[in-house]
Amino acid sequence: LDVVEEVIGPDILVWGGTFFIKEPHTESYVSWHQDLRYWGLDDEATVLQVPMQPGQASFHHGKLLHASAPNRSAERRIGFAINYIAPHVRQTVAREDFGMLVRGEDRYGHFHHVPPPQEDLSEDALAWHNRILTTQNEAMYEGAGVTAT
Repeated sequence: LDVVEEVIGPDILVWGGTFFIKEPHTESYVSWHQDLRYWGLDDEATVLQVPMQPGQASFHHGKLLHASAPNRSAERRIGFAINYIAPHVRQTVAREDFGMLVRGEDRYGHFHHVPPPQEDLSEDALAWHNRILTTQNEAMYEGAGVTAT
């Protein structure tokens, strides 16, 4: 969190975490995208290739264009993304949003504070998980399936 604090300040929420796994010799890829386009968060043309080696970490803004190439190696490729945000950030699409305060304080109240789970797969933790996923899916798929006239 010390590195995160240098980037976004002393007040830090974890907004989410996701594993990205690519099996060996797979051609699947993730095309160029900006994460904030899908998340509904309000934050303040050159392409630079930054290949990552096993064990390396990347810290980047949600508006940074990034992609993930096919895994043509003989090894499984596993990435874990943790989304850190400052409490002043606002959700602009979903009716509500969530975060876990991991450092400092939240003087803004834009996010429901998720308590750390007390045990794996507890009923309370699963209920929080379901509530968060439902709300985030509503924001991500806002307007999907709507046909223009």
